[in-house]
Amino acid sequence: MELLELLLGRFWWCLEYNRGHARLARFVHSRRGLHRTDFCEGTLEECKGYLEFHKGSMDGVLVVDDTLPVRLLSTNEYALLPADGDDAVFLPGFAKTDFKVLVAEEEGFVGLCLDRSCEVLVAELERKGFAPLQVIPSAFLYPSMISVQPDLEGEIFIRATDTYYDIWIYGEGVFQAYHRIVKDRITSFFNQFCPEHYPAVASFPVRLLNGDTSSVDSLQKEIGLSVTIVAQKHDILESLAEDAWLFGWEKLPSLGTGKDTIPSKRLHESAAFRKVLKIAGTFLAFSLALVGVLGLFVAGYGFYTRSDRIDLEKKASIGRELSSMSEKLEKDRVEAESLLRHRTRHASPLSLLVQALPEGMWLTRWDIQGGRYFIQGFATEAQDVSIFLSRLEESPAFTQVRLRTTEKTNWKRKPVVRFDLVAEEK
Repeated sequence: MELLELLLGRFWWCLEYNRGHARLARFVHSRRGLHRTDFCEGTLEECKGYLEFHKGSMDGVLVVDDTLPVRLLSTNEYALLPADGDDAVFLPGFAKTDFKVLVAEEEGFVGLCLDRSCEVLVAELERKGFAPLQVIPSAFLYPSMISVQPDLEGEIFIRATDTYYDIWIYGEGVFQAYHRIVKDRITSFFNQFCPEHYPAVASFPVRLLNGDTSSVDSLQKEIGLSVTIVAQKHDILESLAEDAWLFGWEKLPSLGTGKDTIPSKRLHESAAFRKVLKIAGTFLAFSLALVGVLGLFVAGYGFYTRSDRIDLEKKASIGRELSSMSEKLEKDRVEAESLLRHRTRHASPLSLLVQALPEGMWLTRWDIQGGRYFIQGFATEAQDVSIFLSRLEESPAFTQVRLRTTEKTNWKRKPVVRFDLVAEEK
């Protein structure tokens, strides 16, 4: 089955890049879900050699980058920024016009990165022999790997490295902003910048991603707030591959999505390559199945035309014929029961899911992959989303209910909350 998925092109090579360090993995998508088949960790050169050894040079890679200084802001905050630059928000010495917009404003937030940094990164990956299809800052993917509580007034999530802090700020479960702060500026960030831009931040709980006791103690002393440790849901490479399958790789925010950029051209080349690969794989599978059917037909025809078999058939007793018919009826009954169980497998869970919907909520999409339900929809109130999650968690049909994202938006000129969640069938 895994070989068939590879032949059909249902896989992604994903690369995580840091200065002097890289991780490469291939994820295959099948009916059982997403699973990793190959993995390499080391330098870029070592990962490139691993990619060539597994004949993946023509496939291209999805890249999650952790080196670029990016900023993520809500559209409201972005509109308030001065055009001549602000050292408290941007890098010192750079104006707002020096930054490239990575995410369209109608998506609810704006991603910014220096144009020159984007060009240097893509050029470096190409010099190492990679063909980047999409280059996505890690800050875009971490929010999908942390659990936000929409019933709280706000939350702050912090990821610590040796030299800087990544900070995501949420208000009532809705993303507000992302900042990367060097470690020696974290105190001034919380004591000066945050009170000015987020007046209620002192009351927000602070969560440290994948930290330990010593890092919590150090961070609490620097910011003067209580800090708790939380774990991210899964690996960032798996999150990148999952988003590529769920939302489509062409919709992922990238550092090179313009029509004339090299990553954009490679996206179309990759799409054409995968399409041809899928057609070839389907034709091969159909041909093998046809050859198998013909072989069975020839073998059966030869068997049933043998004279001694015909004589045996004529001399068979009525009792044996009745026994054979009884066995066939029993087999048909078993097959019918199996078919009915298959058809009704998801009926009960879907019925419970619909019953759990609050009055002010409706679904726009749900997908069932194996035993996992991917659900999207709208609610008139954020509280309805929390109620829906609680009902699903209490339901006997579901487990591992996780809210992926929520977003305040408008539907037919009325304010609503868009949500995206995942649940697994018990």
